Amino acid sequence: MERAAYRVTDHLIRLDRGSDELLLANACNLLPLYVRKGGGYIASFVEYLGRRPRTRKEILKDYPGDEALVDFLLAHNILIPAESHEAASPRVVLPDMKDRKTDGMSAYFLLTQSCSFSCIYCLNGRETYRKNDNLTMPKEVAFRALDTFAARIRDDGRLEVVLFGGEPLLNWGLAKEIILYCEKTIKPRHPLLNLHYHATTNLGMLPKDFIQWAKDYRISVLCDVDGIREVHDAHRPFKDGRSSFDKICSHVDQLVAAGIPVSLRTTVTGLNEKQVLETTRLHKRIGGGGSAFVPVNIVNSDGEILPDALIPSVGELCESVQQLHDCNEWELSRLFPFSSYSGNIAPGHRSVVGCGAPYGNTPVVDVNGDVYPCIYLVGMPAYRYGNIMDGTYPQMSVLQGMGDELHVDRRADCKGCNWRYLCGGGCPVQRLIVKGREEELTPRARAYCENLTCDYTRKVLTILLWEAAQKADADFRSEITPADGPAPRDTKIC
Repeated sequence: MERAAYRVTDHLIRLDRGSDELLLANACNLLPLYVRKGGGYIASFVEYLGRRPRTRKEILKDYPGDEALVDFLLAHNILIPAESHEAASPRVVLPDMKDRKTDGMSAYFLLTQSCSFSCIYCLNGRETYRKNDNLTMPKEVAFRALDTFAARIRDDGRLEVVLFGGEPLLNWGLAKEIILYCEKTIKPRHPLLNLHYHATTNLGMLPKDFIQWAKDYRISVLCDVDGIREVHDAHRPFKDGRSSFDKICSHVDQLVAAGIPVSLRTTVTGLNEKQVLETTRLHKRIGGGGSAFVPVNIVNSDGEILPDALIPSVGELCESVQQLHDCNEWELSRLFPFSSYSGNIAPGHRSVVGCGAPYGNTPVVDVNGDVYPCIYLVGMPAYRYGNIMDGTYPQMSVLQGMGDELHVDRRADCKGCNWRYLCGGGCPVQRLIVKGREEELTPRARAYCENLTCDYTRKVLTILLWEAAQKADADFRSEITPADGPAPRDTKIC
C-alpha cells in the first residue's frame, strides 16, 4: 500500500443543488466533477479528507471499499498529493514584443471621436474626446496601425479590425480605405493571416453603399438596442433629442434582409435592469443574431461618475442572467455574458486576470495614434501605452504594471478566494476607472464596483458549470441507454 499522503485542493469549488446533486471543481487545475446522485455522501467524504492530509491506507481504513472514489477524486484534481504546490505564475507573463508573436488581436480604430447620439451613459468624455472638434482619424494613422498590428501576429493568426468611435459611420470613407488597405496591402504581405471586419455602430445612419460593402467583405455589425422604444430613447437619443429607436430598427431590418449578421447589445442601467427578458425577446423579434447585456460603466473618460439612478443593482444583474439562461431564447454562444465566459470552464483553464487587455491583444487606437488597452480606458493617461506614429508603441511597462496590479494573487479582494483562477477576478474595468477616486463614490457606486467583478461573475460561471454538467450527463446517458429495456442506474458523471 502506498504511503503518499493526499489532501483536498486549496481551490475547491463546491456547488450543491437539490437534495443529492453536487458539483466539485479545482479552480487551479480545472476538470469539473458532476454527481447526479449520491452528492451528500461524496460531500461528506470530501469534508473528511479536507481536515488533514491522509494516506490511502488511512482513508480506506475509515472508508473501506471506496478506493475507486479516491482514484476518481484524484483524477479530477479534487484530491491532490499533499506536497503539491498549487499556484500560478506570480506575474502576468507578457509576450516579448520583438520575438514572440501573439495568436490574434481585436484592434479598435476610433475613426472619429464625435457621435450623432447623446447617450446618457456615454463612456466618451466631452473634454478627453474633444467631441465638439469633430476629430477624425487620418488614414496614415490607420495604415501605420494596421502594419504594426499585422506584424505582431503569427503567420496564421487572426486580426479583427473593429471600426469604432464615436460613431464610425460618420467617417465611412476612411472605413472603406482601411478595408481596401487590408485587402490590397496587408493580405499580400501576410497571406496566411485571417482577417475579419467588424463595425460597432449606433445605426442612426446607414450609408447607401454600406450593405454592399458589408456583403462583399463580410462585415459583422454590433448595435445597441436598450429596450422598448421609451426605454431605448431615454438612454440613446439623437444629439438633438429625437427618438432613435425606429431609425435603428429600420436599419437592422435592411441589414438582416441582406443577409448581414447584426448582434444587438443592451447597456444595463438602473432604468432597464428589470426589463432584461423583455429586451432579449425584442432583440430576437427585430432580427438580431445575438443578444448581449453589458453592465454600465459608471465613469467616463473625463472622470465623471454616473448618478445613482443610472447604476443598476448587482443583485438585479445576477437575477437577470439567471432569467436569460432559463428563458432559452438563445444558444449560449449567442448570449453575452455567457459567450464571453464559456471558455473559462474548459478543462485545464486557469486565469490570473479577468480579460486580455493587459496582454495587449485588444489595442484601441485614437485619432492621434495613441494606443490604449481597452475601449473603456481611452483618454486616461495612466493607461496610454504608446503612440503608433512616433514609435513609442508598445510601452510594455504600462501593460506589465496593469497586469501585475490585476493579478488575482495580488488583489486583496481576490487572493483569499477559491474561485480566483476560474474567474481571473472578473472584468477589471470598474476597478481601474475609479482607482484613486474611491472617496468620490456614493455607497451605491462603491457597492457596484466592489460586487460586479465578484458576485456577478461568480453567478455567470455557476450557471455555466451547471449547464456543462447537465450536458455531460445527458450526453453520457444517451450513449449508454439501451434501445429498449430499463434506463441505466444513476451513476457519477464527470
